[in-house]
Amino acid sequence: MSAVVLAATGGAVLGLIQPAPTVHGCHGTYAVSLPASPSTFALDATSCTSVVSAGSATTSAPPAFPTAPPLTADGHLFESSQRFAQFQTGGYAMSNDEWGTGYNTQTLWVNSSQNWGIHATQPDTPDVKSYANIGVNLHTSLDSLTSVTSSFNETNPVGGSWESAYDLWLDGTGIEVMAWTYESGGVQPLGQPVGTVTLGGSTWTLFVGNNGHNPTYSFVREGNENSGTVDLLSLLKYLEKAGYFSNPVLSSIQYGWEITGTGDVEKDFTMNEYSAAIGTS
Repeated sequence: MSAVVLAATGGAVLGLIQPAPTVHGCHGTYAVSLPASPSTFALDATSCTSVVSAGSATTSAPPAFPTAPPLTADGHLFESSQRFAQFQTGGYAMSNDEWGTGYNTQTLWVNSSQNWGIHATQPDTPDVKSYANIGVNLHTSLDSLTSVTSSFNETNPVGGSWESAYDLWLDGTGIEVMAWTYESGGVQPLGQPVGTVTLGGSTWTLFVGNNGHNPTYSFVREGNENSGTVDLLSLLKYLEKAGYFSNPVLSSIQYGWEITGTGDVEKDFTMNEYSAAIGTS
């Protein structure tokens, strides 16, 4: 600390600052025994006493890192035999959708949006039993779309009555447009054939019908394919130009297997790759 000295000199008051003494350090010893015992130490030959309180050492657990979800008994990310089981991943929803009547057993399994499928055991009765599918919801008017494309790669069983098909829903569930890419067992879409047309590099037969709730338009491809890319916008634009509807909203795109029967034996259906994309103006 510095001292201030005031001195009078010829009527003036001078403030003189006296420098503080220089401290060259201190020397002491410290002894303590724990827990919470009085402690003594000497500082520059002066004895001092203090009390040291014992503390408890604390540790915290290391931060938890995310772990992968447990796999099913069969080694899948997800598996369920519930009729309407659904699992979302990769921006898509995979659904078992066993919606029909007279169904038996169907199991949905999922590893990713690029690797999923079903084990289906369905009786050979006339009604559709299920539509296991991968889907994405949209809300885009037809006239604002510049492209709607989808690619798939699937492994299908031999035998059974079923088809692989896109299901496009317009104006919510007001209009249904299907595009069949593979047909087995002689199944036919709802409605009557009204003509054949070549769109997006494939030849299709168009069926027009009504399921009692909404109109249905089904394009059945000439020849089966296990993989490919479909120009879905060309199908929608064809229907619009033909006067079946005007600028509806594309609400969702689904793709999967619509199963009528498997002879009551298990059939395995697998999706190896899938994508759907739209472009807008």
